[in-house]
Amino acid sequence: MKANRREENMIKIAICDDEELFRSEMEKFVSVYGNESDTEIEIDTYESASQMVKEIHDSGKRYDILFTDIEMPGLDGMEAAMALREMGETAEICFVTSHGAYALNSYQVDAVGYIMKPIKYTEVKRAIDRAKISINYRRDAQKAKKRYLDIKISRNNVTIDLEKVVYIENAETSAYFILKMESTYAMRHLARYMRDSTMTVSYIHIRGL
Repeated sequence: MKANRREENMIKIAICDDEELFRSEMEKFVSVYGNESDTEIEIDTYESASQMVKEIHDSGKRYDILFTDIEMPGLDGMEAAMALREMGETAEICFVTSHGAYALNSYQVDAVGYIMKPIKYTEVKRAIDRAKISINYRRDAQKAKKRYLDIKISRNNVTIDLEKVVYIENAETSAYFILKMESTYAMRHLARYMRDSTMTVSYIHIRGL
């Protein structure tokens, strides 16, 4: 059963960076994420953006997530992302860069975000978690609607993965979502949801620690 679940959750990821150090580091972090989340991950690495674009074009291979550096000799990461979008590539794109200013145009290719170098595992994990929401909606929208809950905390929109909820603590007008290997989210004025029996069933998704 475990193997079937891993296969069902398989994610194909491409890593593109002209520096071997960063390619290896990103590949290591992605592998760690796969082990921690019990997700089967297939990883391909590319030394240049032109190599990645050519391989995708010639082979027709499709990825779920693309991690690409921006500054590279020849075709840069942003140009590669634009070329891939024109080819119909729907992968979630995350830029990895040493200069945040370069990532400001990431909206042009509907990127899921960017990671600053030096690379931190927490940033890689956050990027993959964010990308998986879109991936799961593309694969099965109905199933994803039952899995993810969008709420607003203060002025921030937060998406909670209900499969990670260990328990929920209701404290007067607040509700605390205790998530597996995550932080605690609090949302005020949630009492109306907690009174809804159908919502209560969805909220309380107990998982072993």
